[in-house]
Amino acid sequence: MGRFRVFVTLCFIACIILFIATFFYLDKERHGTYYYTVIKDGYEIGTITIDKYYTEDRAIYKSVSNIPLAGLYTECNDRIDMDRKHNLISFLSERTANGATESYYLASSKESVSFVSIYNGEFAFLDNYIVNKRPVFSFESPLTYMPLIESYDFRTGASQGFSVLLCPFPDFSLPPVKVTIAFTSILDEYLKIERRKIKTEKLILRLKGYPQINFWVAKSDRTIMKMEMPSEGLSILRAFSLKNIAAKAPVMAGEPEYHSKDVSFKSKEADLSGTLCYPKKDAKFPAIILVWGAGPQDKDYQGFFMSMADFLAKNGYAVLRFDKEGVGGSSGNFQSAAMSDYADDICASIDFLASQKEIDPARIAVLSHAAGSMYALKAMNKRSDIRASIFMAPYVVFNSEDDRVKRLKWIALKFDWPEEYVKNATRAVLLTLDMAKRSDRNWITVLGKRCFTVGLRDEMGSKCADLVRNIKAPVLILQGKQDDRSPMETASDIDKLLTESGNQSHTLTYFSYLGHFFGTRTNDGIHRQAYVIDKEVLDTIKKWLDKTLPEKLPETLTEPGGEKEMAPPDISV
Repeated sequence: MGRFRVFVTLCFIACIILFIATFFYLDKERHGTYYYTVIKDGYEIGTITIDKYYTEDRAIYKSVSNIPLAGLYTECNDRIDMDRKHNLISFLSERTANGATESYYLASSKESVSFVSIYNGEFAFLDNYIVNKRPVFSFESPLTYMPLIESYDFRTGASQGFSVLLCPFPDFSLPPVKVTIAFTSILDEYLKIERRKIKTEKLILRLKGYPQINFWVAKSDRTIMKMEMPSEGLSILRAFSLKNIAAKAPVMAGEPEYHSKDVSFKSKEADLSGTLCYPKKDAKFPAIILVWGAGPQDKDYQGFFMSMADFLAKNGYAVLRFDKEGVGGSSGNFQSAAMSDYADDICASIDFLASQKEIDPARIAVLSHAAGSMYALKAMNKRSDIRASIFMAPYVVFNSEDDRVKRLKWIALKFDWPEEYVKNATRAVLLTLDMAKRSDRNWITVLGKRCFTVGLRDEMGSKCADLVRNIKAPVLILQGKQDDRSPMETASDIDKLLTESGNQSHTLTYFSYLGHFFGTRTNDGIHRQAYVIDKEVLDTIKKWLDKTLPEKLPETLTEPGGEKEMAPPDISV
């Protein structure tokens, strides 16, 4: 009898142990956490944590990306909700730069999907986009690769296609596009990660307009062990613990040659934070205000403005650069700021410079890049004391509907997207503009998200062609022929409008070998990735400024019928 009791007790304990083991096994099957290290040009620049959950009827994937050495977006939070067959239920991607967040959201309903994105003080919307059931995919989000890899039949191998909803990041203004992507198995290969040697299967992914991606997937559990984009010098490597990666504050190499001080000034309700650089001389200097393009840009503008300020300050110019409203150290709301607000900020910066004893208020110029050209145009139409303007890779919207549709078709042609998509994306453009136009408030709610309308309304009400025609000050336009972001014809359109208006002092210069940021992007593994401007571009700007903002301004000539200013001579490359 005693032996029987012992046997029963042992069986009971064994059952408890088995129950606990089964619980942990099932929990492990239902929830997995995966760590990755992001490597760029051989340097570790950030980390990604991916969590995968399974419920009875859903598969949920979440990722947190922290990329402190990235040029702009240093954080990204993604979430996908799918059914157990990996068909989309919803997708949310939120990316953060300099304290400001932009979002991209998809919601599926039966055979259609609705889309809304919030970016750069604007929004985009499309409802009832017929797509049938399919997973979501983004080249910029490793999270979206995992369900597809899990659906790949490793027993069959070879090339296998998947119908997906491709999110065309980094442009948040575009709805998803229906495409078919293919994973192709190449070979089996052992991969050494930390101290572990793991048997993997190597796959490749190709899609027109995007870089080729190589994958190494563990044979044991289909976990992605490594991703690689050779053309971008980028790889993502599996790790078994989360690394701590931080970026040091950037330093301007030329600072000993000039003064550099942190400044702040008021623009209506916003307090703007920036940096003023000026030579170490006892004089009043000509000043250049630097105006960023789209996105939550701070005063350094991904290194572009640091490079520009460093060069100009070493060559006799004062340079002011500042954070956008609601970005970095500036107060305000980035999501609700519009063209007119940025134009007001430029005007406020002129008043601030004029109050500084180191600045010659008669020699203030504005240098703008990309969409910053629209802000500069508005400011130049408000202020006659802007002596000159430089437009670099200008992106100017002359007609909101036409220009947006034109740009959409330009992108669709580049990526070979189908005509059906162009029609739906055009519908999104027109629908979004109409919603903003009809709204009598500064914001509306779309798919549960707050979307500000002031930016789009401001754009639609801005007659940019007239703004260009009104400019009488000298203008330098610079355009890289390798630019894949700003339509090249915008530069020539501005030049033609200036000619038609009678402006006798404007120059258009092309650089056949340069792209959108006019230089190279550096990565030293210590600081955030940054753009360094090509020397020929900097020399071109300096020569033009030297002639346009001379130490003694040309005297005014009096002619019958009024006064006329002698224009400084043009230069060209």
